[in-house]
Amino acid sequence: MPSCCIATRNSYADSAPARAAQCLAAGQAEASERLLDRVADPQAESPDALAQAEADAAVRRAVEALPEKHRQVVQLRFFEDASLTEIAAALRLSVGTVKSRLHHALEKLRRMRSVEILFRPEG
Repeated sequence: MPSCCIATRNSYADSAPARAAQCLAAGQAEASERLLDRVADPQAESPDALAQAEADAAVRRAVEALPEKHRQVVQLRFFEDASLTEIAAALRLSVGTVKSRLHHALEKLRRMRSVEILFRPEG
């Protein structure tokens, strides 16, 4: 988790929405840099690594297409590794609301054609 997401309990609660926004922006910037590093020298990457980079980019685009309330919880949970409790505190929501938003966000992602292959069972 980026250092912008780590704070003491009191300061975290005092500026939770601002910290959540910083955390989301930091996570997006870090992910973009990692993706650029991977595609900068395509000959240095194996075909599997390039396929993974393409899948990562497809997932990022799909997440960016989600409504803001769903995008926030997905980014914090899966890209920043925040717990449900941390997300609830950062966004000033109940844990139940965070769970509900994650559920609906994942359902929307499953319905998107660009990422549907990632949700197919193997075999």
